[in-house]
Amino acid sequence: MSKYSQPTEKQELVLNTVRDRKYWRPPTFQRIADIVKMEKKSVYRILKILEGKDLLERVDDYYHPREWAYDNRWDGTSNE
Repeated sequence: MSKYSQPTEKQELVLNTVRDRKYWRPPTFQRIADIVKMEKKSVYRILKILEGKDLLERVDDYYHPREWAYDNRWDGTSNE
């Protein structure tokens, strides 16, 4: 096989990322490390590359307590 028939490391990463969007799961530490090494860009950009906007929205929702009452998380008023 010629070297042109195989995807490059970066192309393979992009293909895997696109494929994984259909079946979302948290990225592995190794996968994050690989992207950090290749991209050398901001954390925002790396997260965007990893899982697209969906992950950024999840992270944003999780870390903003003012939103908790809207998604059935503890709102500070019940003892459950």
